[in-house]
Amino acid sequence: MNKLLLALTCLLLTGSFSSVRAQYVNPMPRMEDVRRQPIELKGATLSTEALAKDIADAAYWKLGCGWLANEASGVNGVVQLGFDMPGFAKQGDLIWEVRVVLMHTQLRALIWVHSETGKVKFLIAPVTPKADKTKPCT
Repeated sequence: MNKLLLALTCLLLTGSFSSVRAQYVNPMPRMEDVRRQPIELKGATLSTEALAKDIADAAYWKLGCGWLANEASGVNGVVQLGFDMPGFAKQGDLIWEVRVVLMHTQLRALIWVHSETGKVKFLIAPVTPKADKTKPCT
């Protein structure tokens, strides 16, 4: 009965029974099959996500805010810069993008790490000068 109902639903939605056959022929992928593979930049000084994340984490720590218990960082990807940024990078350079998020919902920092020089650029960061220790980072 369930197979018949599934077949009729697929026929109504797609106009074909082929999607029904695909469900039984192709089993659900395993979690390790759908997990994103780490990015690696062949020939770059900072060639792996782990290196870029470590540099970004250290720079975030040096802001003076420390880490909140529910903050986490992760590499979002690699971007190719479309313009010159004096003192950081030039057009065409590859930049690692690292995000610091609060409970996977709120963006706390957006950090770029140059793949060749290891220089760090904060695009978004909690703002509190290190000298003012009376205020928490916001």
